[in-house]
Amino acid sequence: MATLTMLPQVNQRIQLSETLYEIYSKIHQVKTLTNIEYQILYTLKQDQNLGEDHRNMLTRIFYTLDKLDKQYKAQRYQPAFACA
Repeated sequence: MATLTMLPQVNQRIQLSETLYEIYSKIHQVKTLTNIEYQILYTLKQDQNLGEDHRNMLTRIFYTLDKLDKQYKAQRYQPAFACA
């Protein structure tokens, strides 16, 4: 019976893993996220009970988002000409 009571927890972990991987792949395809996806990520980042594998995935996601943000800002700030 103990395995049956753990089933919802296992399903939640699997669903969380799937959600994180979907968000990670979306970042690489679309290069942006919805406000709801950002809220999910920041809420999960605050969760003290998150497993190590999910924390690692969150770290990877936030690293990728930061990298894309820096690239976007660098592209926006390219002076048309330089004064000598």
